[in-house]
Amino acid sequence: MTSTKEKRAKLKAKALRDYRQGDPLKVIAIRYGCSKASISLWAQSAGLKRRKQGCRLKDWPDDTDLDIVEAVRAVRDGKPTLAEIGARWHMSRANVHRIYHRWKDWKPTIQFKPGDQVRFMRRDYEVIAPGPFEGKVRDLKTGEERVIRWRMDANFAVKLNVDRQEA
Repeated sequence: MTSTKEKRAKLKAKALRDYRQGDPLKVIAIRYGCSKASISLWAQSAGLKRRKQGCRLKDWPDDTDLDIVEAVRAVRDGKPTLAEIGARWHMSRANVHRIYHRWKDWKPTIQFKPGDQVRFMRRDYEVIAPGPFEGKVRDLKTGEERVIRWRMDANFAVKLNVDRQEA
């Protein structure tokens, strides 16, 4: 039987391993059920280098980005113009152009495979049928099956059974 202290030490070691691998603090916090502040403090006390401050580039477009790309692709004979498309989303022509060029060649990838365990909104699930935007999952606690969107507003699914070599 392991004590609470030993469990915490193992959790801290795994979280620091993920921190060294470069995973975002939010992902590590969701994966191990602790706060981003705790991870930062653990990293600082372990003598690890501080992360750069600032925003990260998105690696996944949101619904608005995808709608703008589709609207620009639908332009025929210069109608509607980029300025008119931008007015629909309350943004400038230049911003529409930037979003289109950022996401025009983006192809969705399936980030999970069947059998993966994921955490989404503080619940643990097993992936049954993954897709690029959503997937069918089974709740590990209740056994209930449902469909969830992998990214929804500020919430996103995080893989729990990470395939990494123990350091």
